[in-house]
Parts: sequence; C-alpha cells; structure tokens
Amino acid sequence: MSLISNINYRNIFVLSILLWLSQQFYAITIPLIVYEQTQSPLNMSIARAMEFLPNILFAPIAGYLIDMFRVKKMVLVSLWGQLICLVGIYILFLHYSSDSAGIQQCSIYLAIFAFMSFGLIFNNIRNVLIKSSIPTALLTSANSYLQAAAQTIQVCGPILSGFVLFFSDLSNGILACIICLVTSIVLFARIDFLNVATQGIWEKFNLKNIVLDPLKIVIRDQTLRHFTILAMITNIAEGISGVMYIYFLRPCFY
Repeated sequence: MSLISNINYRNIFVLSILLWLSQQFYAITIPLIVYEQTQSPLNMSIARAMEFLPNILFAPIAGYLIDMFRVKKMVLVSLWGQLICLVGIYILFLHYSSDSAGIQQCSIYLAIFAFMSFGLIFNNIRNVLIKSSIPTALLTSANSYLQAAAQTIQVCGPILSGFVLFFSDLSNGILACIICLVTSIVLFARIDFLNVATQGIWEKFNLKNIVLDPLKIVIRDQTLRHFTILAMITNIAEGISGVMYIYFLRPCFY
C-alpha cells in the first residue's frame, strides 16, 4: 500500500495542517483583539506570554504524562480541550465590558493558557499517533512528508494568517480557528488505530513521580539542564518579539 492511498495518513496529514494553521491564526488574532479592547500593550504582552508559558512549565513532564494514557484518549482530550477553550475565548471577547474588565481579562488569560496547554499535548503525541495508525513500512515516508508540511506552514503560515488582519471583525480569526478544530475532530474520528494499547502502566500512575522524576533528570544532567534553560530563554524571546512586531505593524492594516 502506498502512503497516499492510506486513509489514516491522509486524515492525519490534513488534521495536522489544519491545527498548524489554526495556531498561526490564533497567534496573530488574540494579541490584537486584546489590544483593540484594552488599548494596553501590557495586556497584549501578557496574553502573548500565556501562549508560551505552558511550554516552559509542562514540556519536561509532557512526555511522561502522555505515556500513561491511551493515544486516542489523549488526542481527544487535546482537540476537545482546545475547541472548548477557543469557544470560551470567543464568547468572552464578544461580551467584553469595561465594567468587569479585570475579571474578564483574567478569564481570557486563563483560557489562553489552557488552550496552549492542550495544544502542547497534541504536539507531543503526534509521533505516537502516527506509529499507532500507520503501518511500520510507511513510517519513514509519513514522518518526512509531515515534517516538510510543518516547515512549509511555518514559513507560509504568517503570510496566510496575515489575511486575518483584513477582517472587518478580528474575532473572525477565532472563528477560523474553531472551524479548523471542528474539522480536525471529524477527521480524527475516521482514523482506524492499528494499536490503541496503553502506552504505559496506569497502575503505576503517581503524580509525585510524574512531577519529580523529570526534574531530577534535568537537575542531574548538566547538558540537559543547559538545553532546558536555553529553551526557556528562546521561548521568552520569541514571545516578546512576537508581541512587538504585531504591535508596531498593526497601524499598517487600519
């Protein structure tokens, strides 16, 4: 069987592209809506910071957590979690009021944090999903094409998502993300798993071990510790630069 004729691969390929595009739309739309409603660069910066904070907090333990659950269950949690968070963010923006701005802003920040946390789950489980639904003989080609698609979206994504800035209502960008997620859930339901066995042993689940074991490894391994610090600094720099170029380019589109 060729890769292109494998329905599981086609579904995963389109699903991944939709999720990558939704992330591009989201990254531009949310900070601009926050700025538009609050007229505060600080609030926009906080919203952007909430997007990369889950990577800093949960990246060391994400893989450990994923190994404790079934692949299908984790993907469903990730996709539905992202969808619910986006719908919540959309509703909060629609009913934004200056009278309760503080509470609403905090709610938006928490929803952004939760959305990115659920997204982190899928980013970490994508390779396991491929192994669980595509024959071994096709894995190398499948991963190669997905990586090529990811790089293409990374390069072209900002151009495509830039069209969001031409919407009369920026919240339409969130609707575009919601449509991508709903379509992704439909595609995921069509995937036929070859192996849906639990990746780890649930009986050994221990919250203390999940949190402490990865931290112990990072503390003991100097090279890993340095890479972890480097990743944190890179995420912070990316978040700040992302806010600044959106902020300074915003007048060009109005």
